[in-house]
Amino acid sequence: MEHVDGVDLAEHVKRRGPLSVPVACDYIVQVANGLQHAFESGMVHRDIKPQNLMLILMLAPDIQESILMLPRVHEGRDMVTERDLRRITRSLDWDVQRVLWSERAMRFSCS
Repeated sequence: MEHVDGVDLAEHVKRRGPLSVPVACDYIVQVANGLQHAFESGMVHRDIKPQNLMLILMLAPDIQESILMLPRVHEGRDMVTERDLRRITRSLDWDVQRVLWSERAMRFSCS
């Protein structure tokens, strides 16, 4: 699998320090739910580690909401890719994220 730059859980902990117990538990539940969904779809992830966990909570709230409302696949293509999200979350500035999200939407609609 190719390397994609962006903010992951390991980088977040490195920058901000250890997670509180409630936040860590919330992340664990989210990962478990994701793994269950993957398993039910016939996939197995064999490399679960902080470096492979994307922090969507670092996204501007309106982008999070947009992602939740998107269909998973459109015309055989993923609506949002890990590459898209990692590129957007590289910046913690929500205004910059919104510009990158808009650019992603334009690229998707033009292809």
